[in-house]
Amino acid sequence: MNFSQLILSKEQLNTLFPFFITINKEGIIETIGNSQKKLFGDITKQFFHEVFTLVRPQITSFDFTNLLSCTEQFILLESKQGITLNGQFIYLKTDEIILFIGSPWFSSIEKVLENNLTLNDYALHNPIIDLLQLVKTHEIVTIDLKNTLQNLQEQKKILERLSLIVQETNDGVIMMNNKGEIEWVNAAFEKNSEYILTEVKGKRLDYILEGQETDPNTSQYLKDRILNAEMFDCEILNYTKTGNKVWFRLKGQPIFDHEGKVTQIFALQENISLRKKSESLIAKAETEIRNNLTKATELNVLKDKFIRVISHELRTPLAAIQSSVELIEKKLRKTNQENYPTIERHFTIVYTEIERLAMMMKNLLFLSYEKEIKLNIVKTDIEKYINELIQNSFFQFNLTKRFEVVSKGKKQLVEIDQKLFWHVIANLLSNAIKYSDPDKKIIIQIQFTNKEVLISVKDFGMGIPESEQQYLFNTFYRATNIENIDGNGLGLVIIKNMIDIHNGSINFNSRVNQGTEFTISLPVYYKKNKVQKHH
Repeated sequence: MNFSQLILSKEQLNTLFPFFITINKEGIIETIGNSQKKLFGDITKQFFHEVFTLVRPQITSFDFTNLLSCTEQFILLESKQGITLNGQFIYLKTDEIILFIGSPWFSSIEKVLENNLTLNDYALHNPIIDLLQLVKTHEIVTIDLKNTLQNLQEQKKILERLSLIVQETNDGVIMMNNKGEIEWVNAAFEKNSEYILTEVKGKRLDYILEGQETDPNTSQYLKDRILNAEMFDCEILNYTKTGNKVWFRLKGQPIFDHEGKVTQIFALQENISLRKKSESLIAKAETEIRNNLTKATELNVLKDKFIRVISHELRTPLAAIQSSVELIEKKLRKTNQENYPTIERHFTIVYTEIERLAMMMKNLLFLSYEKEIKLNIVKTDIEKYINELIQNSFFQFNLTKRFEVVSKGKKQLVEIDQKLFWHVIANLLSNAIKYSDPDKKIIIQIQFTNKEVLISVKDFGMGIPESEQQYLFNTFYRATNIENIDGNGLGLVIIKNMIDIHNGSINFNSRVNQGTEFTISLPVYYKKNKVQKHH
């Protein structure tokens, strides 16, 4: 076709070639197509070489003559914005202009849209959009195929891992049809049951594994669950091929197809024989322990009754002995003054033993009645209370001068049960006298703070070996360095229990041959709602 003879209006050019450009003899752009404006804006009256670069064919300069030499060739232009145009130069001799007809080339539909172009911006005969659509469709299909292939490969790996797990697990794996008939089992099932696949295929679990001692209720539960396509979880006694008893935990569930029909039943078989054996041994041991506890409780009741009876029976003769000794002492002191100093030591020994026996009886009675104790809490002047206890309990032995009571801080009344707390102070003072140097004082310090009182009893005696201090509050425990001194190992147990009942605490410091100091921490105000601790 001879384009030089073709006469078209601008509207016709826009319809046929919406990306056209016309260039005059001076190399200036005169007109452009409507679609071209959407890409570059108004570029008329600008030199062509300032807006575009000729990529193909390559020329030395952009004058009109050189552009004319490129007519009838495939043209590639590149704009300053980096947009590529492909098309053809045509020389319109009558108007002495060069006409470029063509279209922009984009690598994808997305690029077309990014440049605000639509299908209407391209000529009706232009195949580029169709080609891009085809490329896009091919790209989508390729991506989908790649994703599908990747998913299949991942699923294959998962299936391979699952297959390996199923084969190597210690638990039996059983696949059954919707009637409960075995289709496949793994190696662990074969090991647990001693049956191989060919021996169990097509048979039900109850037919090959259940026996005389299998619980019929559990057996019926399994049958009902399997036939009704329901999940199941139970423990059942089964038998191996050689008749050995074995406990299994069976867990399973049905597998449905896309229509909701049961295709298979999957089950896991865990060997729990060792656990069942342990549970049986534990249950037997618990029964024995309960029986022993019952017997121990009964013995404790008998022991408590015996202690109470003996203590009450001894109290009267002990009081009679003490009264008689006191009368004999007074009589001898008056009638036999010359020989009295000789026998006074024997009276002291008698009084000491009477007091020790009385203290032991009180301690035993406390241990016997401890759980039945009802506190009688009263506000007490603790310093006065301790001084009176010393005078009343130690005057007979001329021991009151060995104690020195020191009080520090602002004095407060302390809430205690006076009868119970007597055991605490009396036992501490008796121990201090028993285990300390008779020529040295026993220091009793009372220190008041805002919320508590600290009572310490310090002696300068034989002390307690460091290796044995952790056992000091154990019942009947006595340190190895006091074997030659009378005692029963109950005093400190009584002390600690009494202090616990008062919501207090006791600590001590001791060094061998230097002495021992016990410190009681006691709340000033007794808290009734605090749980009592008995030892």
